[in-house]
This record gives sequence, C-alpha cells and structure tokens, in this order.
Amino acid sequence: MPGTIYPSPSKPGARGLLDRRGLIHAHSVYSHDACDNAPRDPATGATDRACFEDFRRDLCKAKHDFVMLSDHDESFSDTEFPEALLYRPERGDALVERNGAPVASWAGCPDTTRTLILAGC
Repeated sequence: MPGTIYPSPSKPGARGLLDRRGLIHAHSVYSHDACDNAPRDPATGATDRACFEDFRRDLCKAKHDFVMLSDHDESFSDTEFPEALLYRPERGDALVERNGAPVASWAGCPDTTRTLILAGC
C-alpha cells in the first residue's frame, strides 16, 4: 500500500542473512542539484537549513537502514568529513571511523532507530 513503511526485519532469515533497505543514490545539501537546484544561499554560501531538515526527517520517516550519498563534486569536494556525512552529534549521531578518520555516520532518529550514512561523489 502506498505510504506504508515496512521496517527491515530484526532477525536473520533462514540462511542467517539480514534483509536491509536503503538508497544507493541520493543527493544532500552538498550537491548542486539538491533542494530544487538551490542547496545554498547565493549570497552567503550557507546550506539551505530547511532542505537539510527535510532530508534528515524523511530519512528517519522512511526507516531506511542506509543511504549512500552520491553528491556532485562541485559542492561536495569543498565539504570536509564528517560534515559531508550530515553528522550532528546533538541528534545522537555516531561516527564510524577507519584508521581514526570518519567514513560513515549512524544518523540518530527521534524514535531511537538509526540510519547509516555514507558519502561520496
């Protein structure tokens, strides 16, 4: 049924594998074509806060287990990690690190679920 959210099962299937739901290609505020082609304020360069909030809210609402951001290089390359991972520690986000550097972020959701965010271009 359209609009119905089916979260991933929490228990492994018959072969011990877990079903996971997610997005492989998504654009955040760090891509020029996000937010109706206006992810940044042209005067200040600041990212569109409402667009950022929409993305984070709807990511939690959709109950995706992961999202792979595939932002365009023009803006993404100017954004350092963990910012590019939409990392917000005040929301309960937790970084995933490799060799002491962030490579992903567990985005915390208000209902205590979380989504793994990976970023690239």
